[in-house]
Amino acid sequence: MITKEDFAVAKIVKPNLEIKNPFIKWGKKKISQSSFNSWAESPANWIATYILGLRQQGSPRMNAGTVSESMTYKLLMGQINYDDIVKEAEKEFSSKNGILGTEDDRKAVLKDMIGYKTYGAKLKDGTKPVKNEYKGFIVNGYEGLKFLGKPIKYQSHVKYPLKYFGINADGWKDFSYKGYDVDMKTTGKMMSALPIAYVRQLAFYKMENESIEQRLLLCTKDKSQMYVLEDSFKEAKEEIYHILNTMAIALTECNSVEQLLERYYPDWAYYRLNQRQKDELRKHLANAHKISWKEKIEQSNFEKGIS
Repeated sequence: MITKEDFAVAKIVKPNLEIKNPFIKWGKKKISQSSFNSWAESPANWIATYILGLRQQGSPRMNAGTVSESMTYKLLMGQINYDDIVKEAEKEFSSKNGILGTEDDRKAVLKDMIGYKTYGAKLKDGTKPVKNEYKGFIVNGYEGLKFLGKPIKYQSHVKYPLKYFGINADGWKDFSYKGYDVDMKTTGKMMSALPIAYVRQLAFYKMENESIEQRLLLCTKDKSQMYVLEDSFKEAKEEIYHILNTMAIALTECNSVEQLLERYYPDWAYYRLNQRQKDELRKHLANAHKISWKEKIEQSNFEKGIS
């Protein structure tokens, strides 16, 4: 459901200029995998979310992954059986979505979660043959994991110091087994290779303990596929440090929200903000850009004594 926070105006994080560590200067004592992936995709999106506090609205599609993971875990642990899937999924999905999206959106996403059939043209006897049958995210997630047995833990907290940056890494792993972890994702289309954001996420978890293998189970409505982070770990680990370094440099050099917004203008395609939040972001942008580039140069030259 939509909460008051979804409609709140910006709660700006103001830097403490007396602190040298760039992350702590901006009130960031920890960095999650979603945070650095957000910066890698769009620094302006990161600023709006983590500095201005403009949390993007959820959607039925986004919540489908969380509910599917929860239902899959309950199946693995024997807390529910196949006969309970539809009832339990509908109940949990409804409680998370409230009035998010349209009724058609919610119905379509729920079908992808619990499975459905499509039918061909009517036959002479009046029946319609089954054309396609989709098991749904939940059953495909369960079938992709059941051979591993019951997980030792669900939603394990990732927390370890990030070398060179003076802050902690932070995150959550879905299913933990002896010697390896599995993260579950739902998607509309199976991919031949994992998106780089997922690879970085698995590498981020593996950095806590490199002896623990990291896997990802990708589920569509009709099948699931397991991926294992192997040869790409070293490169992904280096990329994570590069991303964190670009964040640290920007947060060091910028001493106000306005300076950050001068440097990174938002790509509105990334945002799921309500109208009040959009107006709030535009207000901060207008404040950041009220002095033109030419005026800033002239002001800088004047301060340097250059006529």
